[in-house]
Amino acid sequence: MHVRRLPPIAAALAFSYPALAYTIDVVPPGTLAPPAAYGFVATFDNVAPESYRTTTAYGPLTDGGAVFTGGGVEMNNYGQGSLGLYATPYGDATNYMAVLGGRSERIAYSGLKDSFGLYWGSVDTYNSLEFYDGATLEATVTGSQVTPYLSADGGQTSYASNGYVLITGLPSYDSVQVKSSSNSFEFDNVAARGAPEPSTWAMLGIGFVGLASLACRRGRTDRLAPAFA
Repeated sequence: MHVRRLPPIAAALAFSYPALAYTIDVVPPGTLAPPAAYGFVATFDNVAPESYRTTTAYGPLTDGGAVFTGGGVEMNNYGQGSLGLYATPYGDATNYMAVLGGRSERIAYSGLKDSFGLYWGSVDTYNSLEFYDGATLEATVTGSQVTPYLSADGGQTSYASNGYVLITGLPSYDSVQVKSSSNSFEFDNVAARGAPEPSTWAMLGIGFVGLASLACRRGRTDRLAPAFA
């Protein structure tokens, strides 16, 4: 697992390749959304937020190409205190989701993905993301893993501990469990990118083999060609 901060241009052009270990990228401070290449983004802005002070989980929600179910609270308390429950992700004046302590929220996709992004508010060490392919846990990312570029001290008043996090090179997954053992895991602008179909990799492999074979034949022809004085 690698952690790095992307420069602005790299962040705008970020994309993934298959890898042996996933990479965590933290985009420049103040960036609240993923690169355009990620396509659909779950913003939670198409429905009214729940009333301030509530701890009631929001019902199933479809947004940004994903289905959200579980214990998440949809909130917008911009400019208000956290009440010890949920803090607005710094700089985010729109709706967001909060997973209170001891709860989880499932994000389900219709196809396999291998990259994931979210605006992670007031990062805490006890926040975690679990990536599943069916019932199989493929990878886990915790708040402590985004350091040194984001502090996992739960800070609510600066970009030092609030930022957009991109996780690429993940094993293929079709759902994510957002979990927190204490109040809270706040997040917004959730996005995922699809893993290429196996047939796509097979076609690419055939193409590379063909190119290698052609190169070998050309090299052999060059060696056998007669030399003229």
